[in-house]
Amino acid sequence: MSKSGKASVAVLSLTRRGAKLALRISRLIDGATCFIPERLSGEVLVDETQGVSFFDDFREVFNKVWNSFEVIVCIMATGIVVRTVAPLLRSKMEDPAVIVVDEAGNYAISLLSGHVGGANRWTVEIADLIGATPVITTASDVSGKRSLDLTAIEKGLEIDRKELLPTLMVRLLDGERVWIFDPEDRIYPGLSADYPNLVKVDSLEGGGSSYGIWVCEEKPPEDAACVALYPRNLIVGIGCNRGTSAEEIIKAVTDVFDEHRLALSAILYFASVDLKSREPGLLDAVRFFGRDILFHGPELLERIRVPNPSEVVKRYVGVSSVCEASVLASNPRARLIVTKKKRGNVTVAIGKASSIW
Repeated sequence: MSKSGKASVAVLSLTRRGAKLALRISRLIDGATCFIPERLSGEVLVDETQGVSFFDDFREVFNKVWNSFEVIVCIMATGIVVRTVAPLLRSKMEDPAVIVVDEAGNYAISLLSGHVGGANRWTVEIADLIGATPVITTASDVSGKRSLDLTAIEKGLEIDRKELLPTLMVRLLDGERVWIFDPEDRIYPGLSADYPNLVKVDSLEGGGSSYGIWVCEEKPPEDAACVALYPRNLIVGIGCNRGTSAEEIIKAVTDVFDEHRLALSAILYFASVDLKSREPGLLDAVRFFGRDILFHGPELLERIRVPNPSEVVKRYVGVSSVCEASVLASNPRARLIVTKKKRGNVTVAIGKASSIW
């Protein structure tokens, strides 16, 4: 069993010697697929062909692998991999992990997506499996310190303003003063142990530095030079008239979030009354946001006290509240931070679920 957890792994080689090592590595990693040149197919034993794919054009197969696998292990010269990868690069948050191993199996090199993609930990694992020396060059790892992106992922935080990550990490590692707005201490205690130059602030006015880290479900000011880390802690209660379109629901939710400077990335899930469980527009809107929705029975919702009960809603739906009551029914520790807002055929309420991280 792979120590790095389940992930789709491709192992590619170009030469006869490389193919032997590629087969060896792929046998040691559960579910790995080995890619070998077609001209070497006759040298692979019949009982070794499971999990092996043969190719004629290296660039063509690499392009396919790039879009299909989470981890790519290349048994070849680093220069070949660099030239092949270059036109495919998107961002450190999207690119797969790429590890290069020399044909002799002496070194395993973490080449791309060391933190987010997991190349660093896969490099260490592969080196351990074949007795190679792992080569890792990311500054935080070399310094023995936590990286911001990996810390955010481990804490389940959504990363925004990703383009500032490299600059921010350089400043942290160089000992420059960096502010952090983290009112619930989600990452500050751990990071501050590695970076004494990280200064916690209660507001941006007290930051005293041009770069910082924002950890909150609210959006930071537009002009703040910071990486934003959003916890998924917001429950969105939705009420809607029958036949309301997904577009109208999406706009209502987006408008309410914008009005209160809340990040859509911070949505944990949606909630509503079970009478709406087959409402196409509502279900499509939830899918648009990439979240789940909880449905509650009217008996439960009617027992919950809310700030804005409605006799009109009770007359048509059977409960005095849908959006507010659905939020509070979903999590006993939730509190309403945005009470019922009506936008056309849609009502929206937002609650904050505490201590879910």
